[in-house]
Amino acid sequence: HESTGANWIAAPLLQGVWKIDSNWRLGLGVNAPFGLETKWEVGTFPKLSVPIPIAPGIALPAGLQHPTQSKLEIVSVVPTLAYRVSDSLSLAAGADYYHARTAILDTGVIDISGDGNGWGWNISALFREGPWSFGVSFHSSATVGLSGDLDVSDPVLIALGRRSQSVDLDLDLPWRLQIGARYAFNNQWAAEFDLSRTGWSQFNKIQVKSNSGAVITEDTNDWDDANAYRFGVTYQIHPNTQLRLGYTYDKTGQSDAHFSARVPDNDRHLFSIGLGHNYDNSWSVEAGYMYVMFEDRNYRSSKPYVPLQDINGTSAINGDYKAHANLFGLNVRKTF
Repeated sequence: HESTGANWIAAPLLQGVWKIDSNWRLGLGVNAPFGLETKWEVGTFPKLSVPIPIAPGIALPAGLQHPTQSKLEIVSVVPTLAYRVSDSLSLAAGADYYHARTAILDTGVIDISGDGNGWGWNISALFREGPWSFGVSFHSSATVGLSGDLDVSDPVLIALGRRSQSVDLDLDLPWRLQIGARYAFNNQWAAEFDLSRTGWSQFNKIQVKSNSGAVITEDTNDWDDANAYRFGVTYQIHPNTQLRLGYTYDKTGQSDAHFSARVPDNDRHLFSIGLGHNYDNSWSVEAGYMYVMFEDRNYRSSKPYVPLQDINGTSAINGDYKAHANLFGLNVRKTF
């Protein structure tokens, strides 16, 4: 069986900087820092695709706990204020506003969808001296409060009192720390190394609650904080044209103990190439391509599956998981 997300997903990227005076700058960024989509056919996980007996002659429908679609689209708006302390040092701080415009958690017989908002904050610093540049940035964790609807269509569940209703979900987003260094060998060649750490331990549980606060369904993630290592090289082909090459090794925070079929993550390798060109009339165009290669995850758990309980980390989702992604980027910049 194969999980397929959307063939094409467009992610926003908008950045602007306004000069206040010789030392102060105001920036605004719009991007999509988090997002996923998986789709599974009913029958992919056999243990989740059979009726669950609960009383003589009564069985809950097949697919009750079978994940069929999981989708999350988050857009962040980041206003930032920067101050130049000296010719070598600049500091910045700002807010992170998150808007989850789509959140879907569907099973074989229950559909859950909603949207919501949340806030965080960020700080950063940049130091430049000669051929060296050093930077650090930190984005706080945040909680996005989602509100939506739970739809039940199966007659057995409706007869047992599981009806469509309004639901709430607090989605915890991780903090992110990034430290980087760049060295310019000459006017043509430069290299950069970045270390990123993501606080995935914040992503502990997914609890869908009724308006009264009762837990309707719950998934335990229990992820670990994880690192990503990035290396990049730039080559100035022409005074106005730059070639960029990059590689990233991104560790997963998802252990076997709570492996999830909704987010079947694993360590990944990212290979990228890009080209930027500056035009004489203050316009510039940048284009890039990235191939994301996930390491295969041959998951086998000895933890037995207990019907109507959390399926994460159990033998119900044993299997061989493979994934890859192709990312394309295009950026147009205008300097006034």
